[in-house]
Amino acid sequence: MRVLICGHCGGPLPTPQPGAQTVTCSFCTAVSQLDSGTTASTPAVAPSQTLRERLATELSAFENEFVARARAGESPAVALHAAASNQLAQVCDPVALTNVVFGIAASSELGQPVPLNQNVNAVVRLANAYLDALDHLRAHGTYQIDIPYLTSTDRGPVHFRLTLTIARLTELAAQPPAQPKKGWFKRVFG
Repeated sequence: MRVLICGHCGGPLPTPQPGAQTVTCSFCTAVSQLDSGTTASTPAVAPSQTLRERLATELSAFENEFVARARAGESPAVALHAAASNQLAQVCDPVALTNVVFGIAASSELGQPVPLNQNVNAVVRLANAYLDALDHLRAHGTYQIDIPYLTSTDRGPVHFRLTLTIARLTELAAQPPAQPKKGWFKRVFG
């Protein structure tokens, strides 16, 4: 299954209708060609509200469902996908959103002993950082995620920093989340 990222803002595109030639981004309203994935047109006027202001109800319901599912014992990847399917399916492809968020988490693990994709609080913070980045990516093309104290290890706090570009998000969307390995630290929250 092919997942798509908007070439204008980096947002996960909605699942296209069967036979459609284009898809409109719910985050910035740019139209993308499905055959090439290129942005066919950019929005005439930038939205006057931020993404969080435009989709406050949907994003709040998404976050609440994700946390509830994770606390009930679902793995963070399954919980994130299910919450996105139930709360954001009209806005974006749940697979693209899940792949990007866990791809961002995996990017931070280079050299880090804590698997962030097993840390529910960290996943919530990374998902919010990604969605908040879309407004900046639309305007500037790059965005620096900088989250102090994302999690901690026996060596101390882990600070997260990653530069996002639309090209990098496209790569992340195409890769499914990595399966947890035995022995990985699972952060318990409460």
